[in-house]
Amino acid sequence: MNYYQELILFENSEVGIGFIWQKVFQQVHIALVENGYESSRKLNDNSEKLLRNSKIAVSFPTYGDAKFPLGSKLRLFSETKEELEKLNIDKWLNRLTDYAQISSIQLVPDSAIFMVFKQKRVKGVKRLKESLEKKAEHIAKKYGVDKDECLKELNTKYQFEKIPLPFIQLESQTSKKHGGNSLFQIFIEKLECKEPTDCEYDCYGLALNNTATIPWF
Repeated sequence: MNYYQELILFENSEVGIGFIWQKVFQQVHIALVENGYESSRKLNDNSEKLLRNSKIAVSFPTYGDAKFPLGSKLRLFSETKEELEKLNIDKWLNRLTDYAQISSIQLVPDSAIFMVFKQKRVKGVKRLKESLEKKAEHIAKKYGVDKDECLKELNTKYQFEKIPLPFIQLESQTSKKHGGNSLFQIFIEKLECKEPTDCEYDCYGLALNNTATIPWF
């Protein structure tokens, strides 16, 4: 990754930084989808699915900030200047100019080291309950035991995963169209990586593996 643009987010007395992150990152995600490419990706069940990837990656240079865990800056990285010019992030954020300042395209400094930003998959309360219901039903049928008692025991073993990672709340356009709950959270994990690697990013600009690096400075 040789070039980058930096977005600085501004909060005010009426709008909190979390809400601004939601609006800005939502538009960044849509821009990356529009400018992405299709790639076959292996899922957890070892099946393969054609999904959108991005040639542009993101980082959070003030990650871990005491006031707001993601800080107030977002960087977009690309191999070439032309890729960021084609993305034209100014166009996607033209309604948010009161809340985000966008820098010109700049060269990554030679002194940069390397980090990984990736999505941490977290099973939410609803998914966990559905999973335990199915598991209890399966055990009850297999061993002829009471399902409710089985579910009660499972609930003592498995609890909703709480992790101290920063997250951005986004809106699923697909769920919104079908009238469902469209809000979901993306938990973002920062990992150290000593060497740059040829790698792939999803259409949130986040690493698809633990060696998908971005410059850190």
